[in-house]
Amino acid sequence: MELFTIIIKTCIGYLTLILIMRFMGKREIGQLNLFDLVILLTIVDLLVVGIENYEKSFLLWIVPIILLGVIQKIIAILLLKFSFFRSFIDGRESLIINKGQVITKN
Repeated sequence: MELFTIIIKTCIGYLTLILIMRFMGKREIGQLNLFDLVILLTIVDLLVVGIENYEKSFLLWIVPIILLGVIQKIIAILLLKFSFFRSFIDGRESLIINKGQVITKN
């Protein structure tokens, strides 16, 4: 019975993770900025805890995963609307090579 429970929780968790990633609007890992990567790692950690925990309901780990996806989507919208917020979260770009010359201070 425990094996069946693990299989069901894993399948539900995988589908939830796929849906949340699609909701967040990310298609590839290469598109993730640092904030998105932290959210993804947190979601995956919650997923693992939910699969390993036999005593508690799966809603106790699905709800936080969905909530993190919604929070990430709200912050992504704020990043698009407010440039100062974007520079705070994502940081500023640094020019490393300019006209074939390496800029060592950057």
